[in-house]
Amino acid sequence: MALAISTWHDRDNRPFLPSPDSSPVKWSGAGQLELPGGYLLVKNDAEFLYIGLDMVGDRHQTLNSGDYFWFSVDVDRNAQITPYCDVNYGFYPDRPNPLGRQFYLEPAQWTGRINERSPSRLNLRFDRSPNSNEPHRIWELSLSLSELGVALDSDEPPQIRCGLRVASENPPVTWDDPPNFYRDFRHLHTLILARHPKTHYPSNTAGAAIAGVGLIPATDINGDGYATTSPTATVPVTDSAFGGRLHLIGNRDTLEDVWCRGARRYRMLHRPDPLSPFAPIFQGWVNYYWEGERLIPEYVGPDGDGYYPLPDPDRSYSMNDLLLRWSSLGYPPGLHQFQVKFYRPDSAIVSAPPQILTLRIDNNRPRVEISQIWREGTPVASDGTVQLTDNRDGLQLEITAWSREGHLADYTLWADYGEISRRRIGGDAYENHRNPTRQWTGIHHQILPSEEDQWFPPGTGAYRLRLEAHSRITNGYSFVGAASVTRNLTPIAPVRLHSLKPQFSPQFPLGSDGLADSGRDRPLRDESGAPSRFS
Repeated sequence: MALAISTWHDRDNRPFLPSPDSSPVKWSGAGQLELPGGYLLVKNDAEFLYIGLDMVGDRHQTLNSGDYFWFSVDVDRNAQITPYCDVNYGFYPDRPNPLGRQFYLEPAQWTGRINERSPSRLNLRFDRSPNSNEPHRIWELSLSLSELGVALDSDEPPQIRCGLRVASENPPVTWDDPPNFYRDFRHLHTLILARHPKTHYPSNTAGAAIAGVGLIPATDINGDGYATTSPTATVPVTDSAFGGRLHLIGNRDTLEDVWCRGARRYRMLHRPDPLSPFAPIFQGWVNYYWEGERLIPEYVGPDGDGYYPLPDPDRSYSMNDLLLRWSSLGYPPGLHQFQVKFYRPDSAIVSAPPQILTLRIDNNRPRVEISQIWREGTPVASDGTVQLTDNRDGLQLEITAWSREGHLADYTLWADYGEISRRRIGGDAYENHRNPTRQWTGIHHQILPSEEDQWFPPGTGAYRLRLEAHSRITNGYSFVGAASVTRNLTPIAPVRLHSLKPQFSPQFPLGSDGLADSGRDRPLRDESGAPSRFS
């Protein structure tokens, strides 16, 4: 099982986006795997995995029906094909740039295209690359990490297990790597993702001793413990509290300086409010350091007096400069403050720039309820059927979306039908209620939509009414603290108002309606358009 180590993308030179620079500059320094017909190039940031299929042998610019790729991902990383979970990416005839997805049903069998908008994208280039100065075909994919089920704050180094096919009509070849990957996920390639750039934070944004939390620099955290970053920052947040598992990252310049002056251990000091005394905090974790292309686990924890071993700045870790992996669960909401002190082996203190990091902690999820469904002032039974009389006969819902600590980001009420098709009924967001207190608790038992703007189901069928709410709480990499609730309903419309959007399109990405090595591998369809088993 091959391994590629991803590098962090440079925001000013993101590999997927057009720029005056050529592809060699965009993909310079990328993690790389050699393929039978080229190279797999890998970069990532906090939101996307960037894949470059660098096909150095394909120098024919014309795009034919035999020129395509698949990129398959074992989303749940269990080395098995999991129906309606594991995904295959590809593109469609005469449409080279929209990126499509289909779920695996079983080995060598898929759904059609998933009818759901995706942040993942595709770009086709004919250009140079770090591997060849001759122009050639380059497929560039930008895949959403959340769509792939990847979190940078995971206990183990974040990874993706994948297989790919690249086909070319001229020269007439089809490369599967690893062989037979679409039938057997046991031997997929492993991509290890980068957790941070070489320099964690932009220039002059790191704190003097504790540089930041995850990917959020300390200078973007206010004295009241809320974080607000630039909209173009690696992790854009507004008036955000903190929660979950938090990585407190040391300032690299400070760590190198105290190391050179003899520091070999440190204490992390914590207090639950500004009036309490600081005391050592005792928590352990596992970090991983690189030994060649192997990741070696290393347990990090304090001794009985609260001293942690100071990591060698010259050693490369999966999470560099990590001072504390703090699980904030169980701690009371409110302000929490941190300091770090450095020591020689004989416990003599090594001076460092003074700093107190203040974080606003909240680990409470929003409270969400769909209390009642109303039709003309009469409640509709839960999980029931309701007969609508005409096209003006609509429904209203009584909902609650509430954050006790005032850290609600938004709430949205959806009508879901089928597996993935949905229609927005209504909602609201913090940006409409922003105020100096940085708090917005949300709503209690509000009727949505209004009497003048009722919800009209687009047609007869089974619906899941879904209320989703998100918190303005971050772990330094992404938002945490979402909540949702659903109720089922079957409205019967007098006429079909609209055609409901099917879960899957009957359209397949190029190459996936019949495999090159066997005509029996085509996913057959019955008259309804649903996939059927092989004949």
